[in-house]
Amino acid sequence: MLAEVRGNLTRITDILNDPAEAISDVGTGEAGVAALSDRLGEFGDEWSYGIGRIGEFARSAAEILTQVERQFDELDLSLAEELQAANEGS
Repeated sequence: MLAEVRGNLTRITDILNDPAEAISDVGTGEAGVAALSDRLGEFGDEWSYGIGRIGEFARSAAEILTQVERQFDELDLSLAEELQAANEGS
């Protein structure tokens, strides 16, 4: 389950970048009306900034999940070893 969530977090930036690139590809000059062109440019900038922030968060969260997964694996192995040692000692 952690691996799936981590994978989703690492893909989220790619998913959100597609609309940002589409807005950028249109270009603000092609919108026609100056006010619309200006607002489209502002929106593209704001979107890119937001996507960048979400990407930073997603990468950090994915790294933390990797650490959590490692810790669970280590604890699971340690518990199994302790249980085996306890069974052999009885």
